[in-house]
Amino acid sequence: MTTEQRVLVLGGISSGKSSLAERMLADASGERRYLATGRENPDDPDWQRRIAAHRERRGDAWQTVDCSTGPDALIEALADAPAGAAVLVDDLGGWAGLLLEAAGIVDDAPAKPKRATKRTSAATRKRSTATARATTDADPATGTGGADPASGTDKAVPATGDDDAVPATGTGSASGTEPATGTGTAGPGPGSDAAAPATGSDAPAEPVATGTGAVETGAAGTTVLADAPARLAAAVAASPAATLVLVSPEVGLTVVPASRTGRHFADLLGAINRAVADVSDRVALVVAGRTLWLPADGDAAAAVPATSAAPAAAAAKARTEPVGSASTPAAAPDSADMPEPVDAGPAELDDDIIGIRPPDRIAINAAEERLTALATGGAGLGALTEPVAWALGAGDLAGEWDSIRVVVVGADHDGGARAGDPPAQRTIDRVRAGTAPLARLADRVGAAVTVADLPAGAEAVPAMETTDVLTAEQVDAAFELGRSLAERAADEGVQLLVPAACGAGVQTVSAAVLAAATGNEPASLLGRVVGESGRVDDAAWIERSVAARDALHRVRLRSRDSRSLLAMLGGPDLAALTGLIIGAAVRHVPVVVDNPAAATAMVLARDIAPSSPWWCLIPDHGRSPAVRTVADLLGFDTVLDLGLGLGDGCTALTAVGVLQPALALAATLREPGAAEAVHA
Repeated sequence: MTTEQRVLVLGGISSGKSSLAERMLADASGERRYLATGRENPDDPDWQRRIAAHRERRGDAWQTVDCSTGPDALIEALADAPAGAAVLVDDLGGWAGLLLEAAGIVDDAPAKPKRATKRTSAATRKRSTATARATTDADPATGTGGADPASGTDKAVPATGDDDAVPATGTGSASGTEPATGTGTAGPGPGSDAAAPATGSDAPAEPVATGTGAVETGAAGTTVLADAPARLAAAVAASPAATLVLVSPEVGLTVVPASRTGRHFADLLGAINRAVADVSDRVALVVAGRTLWLPADGDAAAAVPATSAAPAAAAAKARTEPVGSASTPAAAPDSADMPEPVDAGPAELDDDIIGIRPPDRIAINAAEERLTALATGGAGLGALTEPVAWALGAGDLAGEWDSIRVVVVGADHDGGARAGDPPAQRTIDRVRAGTAPLARLADRVGAAVTVADLPAGAEAVPAMETTDVLTAEQVDAAFELGRSLAERAADEGVQLLVPAACGAGVQTVSAAVLAAATGNEPASLLGRVVGESGRVDDAAWIERSVAARDALHRVRLRSRDSRSLLAMLGGPDLAALTGLIIGAAVRHVPVVVDNPAAATAMVLARDIAPSSPWWCLIPDHGRSPAVRTVADLLGFDTVLDLGLGLGDGCTALTAVGVLQPALALAATLREPGAAEAVHA
């Protein structure tokens, strides 16, 4: 869950909406508060069992706040929430019941059928009598018992809650959520003896929906009900809570209730849901345990600006204003300024990507057989046999690698991910000046160094824990850049590519993306942070771990395809490296990987083209947890363990220096007229 976020979760009876809301805040840091709008009903054992099950699932980590004493209790609890707390309101249907109770709308006598006249047929009289009896049965809209969709008796039935939910206002509630500890008094449910209509007439006036979403009763209590939706919306926007999830029944998908109180409840709750949705960052509809994230303003094609800070800014602005009074409610932020997150979705593949095949295994096996000729009384090339055979077969080499290119991508990521890292430009300047270890090793093995010119924005990638970092278009642009770098290298006769990444936060972002793609714990993928002075920085490691954890929590309910992960968490550097590996596989150019960013790109590339990682070699994991994880996941056997800590690309170039003499020796064993490899 991102900071300063409001989420409205809608759903029908036993849809799973409360479970979803609790999962959203399950890993929230800081205090967690549960604002219960309902009341217990000791006279209903089944109801009490639901309460017990609900509380058992939630555990002891929540502080429950009783908001069932009246409509003002929820408003006050929202205002009193500690800054930075995670708050769950379950649910708004119970609060609507409290409003009806406060407004004196409790008389739910159904409209009496007209007395039959001489012209009324016997069949009509029979239907009228049956209708009158039906209105005394269970009430699925208000949870008061009965078959009438908006009226009922004192029998309590959970109307809109989940499997473990309980009603909010005792016998007359419609919330279906767990009540706070309280009395078992009847709420505004029809058929209760709580109060008489405030107007003195037999029934309250019909509700009228206004243009502002309020509900007018035409009787005493008009002010209470008419201003309630806007008043609650202002309280939601202004609450100091960092994360606020509100659960509410969706009762508008059935027939119009037959009873007056049922119509009051449906209209009032609909107005409340609309008002709260207007100030929420996201709105979910839960049906049969499945979650649908609703677009803003009905625009199903609305895109998410990756770098937009509008939701947080709007929420922060609203939080600095006082809660509006009933007569002058605080203005809600414009929902157009708070677009819904939209996943980028899987990449569209062209024929070249679809046609990627693994290296020719027959050629690799033949190379291994030739290398056995070196084992005359010894182990031959030993652990180098497999990587050398792979290089000979995959690259169709006649000897050493003659043309090697190092591709450097640099980007700086904001947020906690950058803790303890130097900026990308500092490393790039040293590489271009030839003073960086990467540049010196490249010169030693005869490799050229190319610095990728990433699209605009790479110098300040947004913090992944607070917002999506790229749009789908930006992901595609960076991916195509990386692919074009590989294709250009192939056109220029390059035989081996060595990808390297630099910049603040790249290792943390790689760990977060890899964790999202594989299900690993992000902290387990982060190596120790060693500063430029050589000292271990545990505080920076903790900050990185927290950033990765929060980022994964923010996107936990969203897609896991490679393109979406790059947009949500990755950035232009990872997108470019993914394109580089895909492009190299298309053109049959081997890639040597030694760093977390490139290893993560291998996993992302596998999602796009399953055979693409087999054009990569991981000779040494560099003691990086992320690289080691990818090697194990994809079945790579690392043959070296040099333990170098010189930066991305340095371990790979050192491994190249080890492999080059073995390749030269193996080339002398190449059979004259051997067939070229066929990568099918």
